[in-house]
Amino acid sequence: MFGRDPFDTLFERMFKELLTNPMSGTTMIQSSTGIQISGKGFMPISIIEGDKHIKVIAWLPGVNKEDIVLNAIGDTLEIRAKRCPLMITESERIIYSEIPEEEEIYRTIKLPCNVKEDDASAKFENGVLVVTLPTIIINAMIAAMKISVIIPAETVIVPNASRVKNTNGLQIG
Repeated sequence: MFGRDPFDTLFERMFKELLTNPMSGTTMIQSSTGIQISGKGFMPISIIEGDKHIKVIAWLPGVNKEDIVLNAIGDTLEIRAKRCPLMITESERIIYSEIPEEEEIYRTIKLPCNVKEDDASAKFENGVLVVTLPTIIINAMIAAMKISVIIPAETVIVPNASRVKNTNGLQIG
C-alpha cells in the first residue's frame, strides 16, 4: 500500500486530544481508595489525605480567583470555575494552545470521609487552588454513637436455652 493510512491520522488526533485535554467531556473516575471524581473541562487535580484533613489541589491556568466557586457538603467537594480568554492584542493571533479558552469547568469529588465544611479553607495563587478540609474523626463519631443494650428487669434469661421469654409471654428469638 502506498501513502498514509487515513486511520493513522484519525488515531493520532484522538490520542493527542486525549493527552492534551483529558477531561474535555463529562467524565467519571473512581479510584481504589473509594474517591469518585466527575467533571468537565481541563482541571488536573491531586488529593492528599492527612491525619486530620484532606487537601485537594486543582491546577486552574487562565482562571481568575473571582471566577471560582467551591461547595463542600458532607463527603463531597464541588469546584466550579470559568476560564478567561487569553489576553492578546489585535496584532497577535493564537497559533497553538493546549488550554481551551472561555471554558466552564467543574469537578465533583466524593471524598473518602465526611469533612467539616465550616472549618474548610482555600488558597488560590499562581493558578493553583489548594482546598484544605478538616475531616470528621470517625473514632469520635463511633464513641458518640455507642449503643447500650439494656435488658428490662422483667425479662427472664434461661441458661442454655435457645429462646428467651419475657413475662409478657412474647418470645424473643
